[in-house]
Amino acid sequence: MPPRGSNFIITNNNELPSNFKNWNGDNNYLLSAPRGIRNNNPGNLIYTNIKWNGKLPKEQNKDWRFEIFIAPEYGARAMIKVLKHDIEKGKNAVPALIEEYATKFENNTAAYINTIYQDLKVNKTAKLLPAKNTLRLLVLSITRVENGGNYSSSELFDKAYSMI
Repeated sequence: MPPRGSNFIITNNNELPSNFKNWNGDNNYLLSAPRGIRNNNPGNLIYTNIKWNGKLPKEQNKDWRFEIFIAPEYGARAMIKVLKHDIEKGKNAVPALIEEYATKFENNTAAYINTIYQDLKVNKTAKLLPAKNTLRLLVLSITRVENGGNYSSSELFDKAYSMI
């Protein structure tokens, strides 16, 4: 197993399923794209045993640590569900939500939180509701922080949200 925190990708001999679609709509794995984009996992959700819709099975997963989805909307859908669940269980302030979502051992959590405040245009005492527009702003902001660019869109969010 690669060292913790490395960006090493384990490639396996299994081909991607024929229904795999990357951010460009093609069927290939975008090796040069940021990790969350090449994995169709814009929130960089860590691999779990959760049976997400559109999740590649472990034997087809090319990343030793993170989930891979068959299309970007499935990764965005999983991200929406995680954020919605966390807000509903009481992580409804930006610091509590981001400290749960992006742990300090691998993120500059303070900078992450400040970016979310700026993008959501909320003050530090704001309580978040799991409303569609709040989730949209969170997904767009988190995707940008996690992947270093504006890869997501409202259209992708709407497609993912409609699948919940």
